[in-house]
Amino acid sequence: MSKNGFTLAEVLITLGIIGVVAAMTMPSLVGHYREKQTIVALKKSYSILNQAFLMATKDYGPPTNWDGIFTPGGGCGSCAKKIGDIFAQYIQRIEKCYGSSYGVDEDGNPVYDQGENTKCGGIDRQNPLQLNGSGDSVLGDIYVSVNFARSIISDGTLFITQTATNNCTNKYGTGSNQNNLCGYIFVDINGGHKKPNQYGIDLFPFYLTNTGLVPVGVKNSYSDDTCKKSSSGIGCTAWVLVNENMDYLHCDVDWDGKTSCK
Repeated sequence: MSKNGFTLAEVLITLGIIGVVAAMTMPSLVGHYREKQTIVALKKSYSILNQAFLMATKDYGPPTNWDGIFTPGGGCGSCAKKIGDIFAQYIQRIEKCYGSSYGVDEDGNPVYDQGENTKCGGIDRQNPLQLNGSGDSVLGDIYVSVNFARSIISDGTLFITQTATNNCTNKYGTGSNQNNLCGYIFVDINGGHKKPNQYGIDLFPFYLTNTGLVPVGVKNSYSDDTCKKSSSGIGCTAWVLVNENMDYLHCDVDWDGKTSCK
């Protein structure tokens, strides 16, 4: 150092060190921030759907009473639309993407433009990705199939509904109370227009049961071991809501062992 301060070389070296440290830490900080945003968004969606379910059951009774939707041979597109319409009464839906795989606008007109300027038309046409990167469908072609009804709410979140079969008596786990599955509601927290449309990253499914919404992946369910980078990721909904982290992206975690990377 000179008598009057740092030399140019010393300043450049210091700035270089700061730059290296920033380059090493910034991706981690940005990733952590995005994960926190995802957790908050999923909690918000869960709250919205729970409130809608409670109001729907107050007005219509349990799902088994909902306009003959949940009957043997379910899984039909019209049934999925009926679920979407019931929930739409209690959420701020701004667009329904029903009908063909391209969807329709609010007036029922077909939408074929896949550009970003149309709310339904820009929804991704591909199968959702599994957490392990596979493009194989796990719970169905939720973005394209006519057997799923897609609804966009005011904050851009995409809700997708589907019915199961057998009048809300399907089992979704080994627990004594896990035998009343009526269907599914999928939450894409950043909408179907934005990637990656991947389970455990921005796509999270819920069981629609006769008594309420249950996050897919709860303990003793058939999907409670799928929240791993080597698996499908469909069970990460319960993991995120219960453990309030997405550490399954960074280390091996499980319900009966380590629940965080710390």
